[in-house]
Amino acid sequence: MVILDPVGNYCTSDVPEEITSKDISTEIDSWLTSWKPQLGNDVRVYRVFSDYMDRTFASTGEHTSWMYSRP
Repeated sequence: MVILDPVGNYCTSDVPEEITSKDISTEIDSWLTSWKPQLGNDVRVYRVFSDYMDRTFASTGEHTSWMYSRP
C-alpha cells in the first residue's frame, strides 16, 4: 500500500522523496499515528471513495480487512 496525503504532508517512503510500498496494516497505523497530534487518539479510517466506489467502515480494522480481501 502507498498513501499520498498532501493535506497531512504524508507519503509512504523509507527515504524522503522516494515512494515505497508497505504492508497495509503497518502503513495505515503509521499514517493514522501521524494525524494523532492534530486530531487526537480517536483518529480512524471511516470512508473510502472514488469515481467508482463509496464505502464506509465501522472501524479501521474493518477497513484493513477489506483492503486485504481486495484482488
